[in-house]
Amino acid sequence: MHCSNAGGETAPMLLVVAIKEMPEEEFEVYTIDGLRCTASVGENGYVAFCKTRGGCSKLWRWFFVEFVLVFVKKLRKTYDFKNADGTPMRTFVYLDGEACILKEIFDQKVLELVEECGVDAGKGIESGSGYSQSSDVAKTFRNCKTGFKTICRRIINIHCDVIFDSVTKAFKSLQEKYHIVLTAEFMSKVIDGMMRISYCVSNYMTPRSISKGFHDAGQYLTDEEIKEENATISFSKIMQNCDFPFTHAQMNIMKEATPELVAACRLTGKTTDAHMDLLNIPRMDGEANTVERTKKVYNQRPAYLLTHVNSVANYRDYQQIALDNANPEIISARKSRAAAEK
Repeated sequence: MHCSNAGGETAPMLLVVAIKEMPEEEFEVYTIDGLRCTASVGENGYVAFCKTRGGCSKLWRWFFVEFVLVFVKKLRKTYDFKNADGTPMRTFVYLDGEACILKEIFDQKVLELVEECGVDAGKGIESGSGYSQSSDVAKTFRNCKTGFKTICRRIINIHCDVIFDSVTKAFKSLQEKYHIVLTAEFMSKVIDGMMRISYCVSNYMTPRSISKGFHDAGQYLTDEEIKEENATISFSKIMQNCDFPFTHAQMNIMKEATPELVAACRLTGKTTDAHMDLLNIPRMDGEANTVERTKKVYNQRPAYLLTHVNSVANYRDYQQIALDNANPEIISARKSRAAAEK
């Protein structure tokens, strides 16, 4: 898991390793010496052992509380950003991941801690990380993957005794706690993979490349650009990462509508087609000078604020629907009604 800010600073590295012998909803996290994103003295990373690489509910709850929020608290303590009225600035956390990860932010205790930290968490549009996720925009993730494949193909020796010894101890502790046996071959492959990942991340995920990603995504501007845009984000930079061939007229309509879309998102937790229609953002309906709302442009699932009161309420409704659908009494009553209607 990767967590960074626009200044190019990162949280410690966290790797998830699947151990099929582990219980379904259990996880173990170990501190790994030498597993790091930078060459800073004493910096360590973490490895989480779970039944699958997708982790489990308990792990992702831990991830938000002990990883993301701790990172935010450290940044707040270091920089102490204030609004014009002297109140602390809220922190926006962009989350990209599977539903099994994101749903843990709706846990009531997690929500309370998130609000206590002054954090607003948001999810980008579905399959849109290529032009909204900073490390995808700057090709940082791609470069890491390419570098990983290269050192695997060329059999480059990147052995690190510190990582080797630390992970070996973690494996020993894990086996003793869960009374499982892991083969030497399996452990060797995992340790080798972790050393290769650490090597690639420290080489390609540099402070400069991370910060560049936020800038290229239009989310982190220089003072001159802020004056030019009259905003702290750049509409033109954001839209230039999209694939659709917009006309200047279409771009101007969307740019003028952006402040009201932002206001709508703050008020309701997301923007919808209804909001866009009200603001005259064109959609493809067979007429000239319209824009098809495809996956490349708007996507069927819009971006939304996870921590917004409406998003939380919607999630609670979905939970109740799922419970109702699994309730034998409710299922029986529905079948009876359906039979009576026939």
